[in-house]
Amino acid sequence: MSTDIIKNFVYPLNVSKGSVQKRMTRSSAQAWQYFDTTFKYFQNGNVKIKTLEKDMRNIVNCSAVKIDFLGQKKAYKPSFIEFDNVNPVMRVVIPVADSLNWINRIAFGKILNKNPEMLNHEALHLFDLINNPKIVKRALNIAKSKDFKEIDEFYTKHMYGKFIDTEQMTGSLLKTEKELKKFLKKRTPSHRINILQYYRNHCLLESRAYNWGAKCQQKFNTEQNCQDSLAHLFRFSIFFKKKYEMLNRLLFETISQERTNLRNRG
Repeated sequence: MSTDIIKNFVYPLNVSKGSVQKRMTRSSAQAWQYFDTTFKYFQNGNVKIKTLEKDMRNIVNCSAVKIDFLGQKKAYKPSFIEFDNVNPVMRVVIPVADSLNWINRIAFGKILNKNPEMLNHEALHLFDLINNPKIVKRALNIAKSKDFKEIDEFYTKHMYGKFIDTEQMTGSLLKTEKELKKFLKKRTPSHRINILQYYRNHCLLESRAYNWGAKCQQKFNTEQNCQDSLAHLFRFSIFFKKKYEMLNRLLFETISQERTNLRNRG
């Protein structure tokens, strides 16, 4: 992967230096700053995509990191962040209104005006990514794998899962681990390690983002701020944390086994 491409997605090393904990602390501080800046828009319901983009760029404050906000055509679709290697730019995609059926919650060209969870979830993702070049580099590199489509589909189906999976969390985790071992079995040791690290990074970031988004949503006393909804978000955060711990264990076991195999062959 070209270094020039990566530079468009992360801070330069003199900014992103330090331990993982320090980088995560820095991204969390930026997320707080972004929430404080955008809070007023949700209070008055005037949440515009381009305003959110401008505020994000001001907080990132790095001309090398390219950021664009884009509105989904369907307001009920999930938000997400994607890397565009052609432009290159880091794109934040957030649902906007396209139907009068949503007019009581949103106005055309605006996101859900009482739902800061979605925006701040993605904002923390972005801050975590730009502060952690190794995570971004691994994601960009594994995207070049011949079997990336399978890797991505497995993550979506098994690693990400559904909210309902949290109702039987232990059973769901055991099932996921079983499916994961089966999925990795035919891969080379080095590829297994790369996939596990890739999934582990994803689960760590999702755990942080769901927890942070739920905390932001708690700030609002609205019909969307019901206890059941918040409980789902917090449980999903815990679910991802447990997956992260499971992946850490599998990664340790895989690396240890590979080292043993190398010693035996030597």
